[in-house]
Amino acid sequence: MTTPEITQFNEAVEAVITRMADGRPMTFDDLREVAGLVVNAGEFVDHETRSQGVGRLVDTILAAAPMRSAMVSAACGALVEQGAHPYIAVHAIITRLGETLGEASQFVSACLERARADDVPEAEAIDRYGAGVARTMSVQANAFSAMEIFCRPAVAMISRSKRARRAANDEGRMASRLRRFPLHHDMIHWLSQLLAVLDDEELIVIHPDYRRGYRVQIEGIAGNHQLFVLLEEALIGDESAGWLDGDRPRPQTVEAARQYNQYNQATPHVFAFHYANWRALNAEGVVEVGDNADTWLWPEGFPADIPRFDGVRVVLLGDAPYTRPFGITSIFEGLEPAVRVADKLTPEDVDGWLGRIIATPDDPKS
Repeated sequence: MTTPEITQFNEAVEAVITRMADGRPMTFDDLREVAGLVVNAGEFVDHETRSQGVGRLVDTILAAAPMRSAMVSAACGALVEQGAHPYIAVHAIITRLGETLGEASQFVSACLERARADDVPEAEAIDRYGAGVARTMSVQANAFSAMEIFCRPAVAMISRSKRARRAANDEGRMASRLRRFPLHHDMIHWLSQLLAVLDDEELIVIHPDYRRGYRVQIEGIAGNHQLFVLLEEALIGDESAGWLDGDRPRPQTVEAARQYNQYNQATPHVFAFHYANWRALNAEGVVEVGDNADTWLWPEGFPADIPRFDGVRVVLLGDAPYTRPFGITSIFEGLEPAVRVADKLTPEDVDGWLGRIIATPDDPKS
């Protein structure tokens, strides 16, 4: 049934499509006001209606000028936060973001060149020289402004959908382009971190001292600190049942690792184990700690950076060399971090993995 609220929403969507196709000049405030009509009307309709609205706006995202496209994208991102399906517009937004990255990079590089010549910190380059550079590079400056806006709805969408993450990353090409951006930018940093999230990824987790190992599946985990907490929750338990000895994380710590906190309040946690990659295993089958910091898996790191062995990412556990509370938080709304134990390895399986690692000729073993 079409309600007055749905009618108002559909009219707002049509107004955006019409106005963005209009060749008349629009200020930034004009763009924001028109896009805001859809967002405001979206508060009073159901998820399906919002999703249909996002679908109707995809062609405008693809066809409009960069800043107009960015503002329509931002409106779609807001509708996704209200409940619209996150996959519908993500490909269009990533396409337009990719188009702006090159020109935005040119603008940033010109600002950086002036900053270096004046011995000004790179972090101040845009604020100090952006307006001046924009006078001769208006297209590139406009692309930089649009790029910032495109990133926000992209983050909103890919944080809420595995399918959207796969579509956005395009087999790693988008992540590679973001890494090459010439200046640290917060939104690019967050988007890059999201694109690195592993979904349906298998890990082998082994504690050599106990001859115990586990095949686990992870998804939606943005940082190692979350991974470590969820591994400890999953693997610490009754030793007679094949689990590991130790203190399980407190329920509030697990919740902090799983649930988005809009205030970014971290919950302190002391990890039960030392975490290392497969190269930490020495010739005696012992996880080296000592000065072998290159093999450590740091809480500040990311699961995607864990090295593979025989095609699988391997995590080795050992005794923690020291205690250091680390703040646990989940920074992306919509992500659903999860660890699932798929299988317990037999002691013979563990020995097999450790033996193959020890026999690998190119790892640094004492």
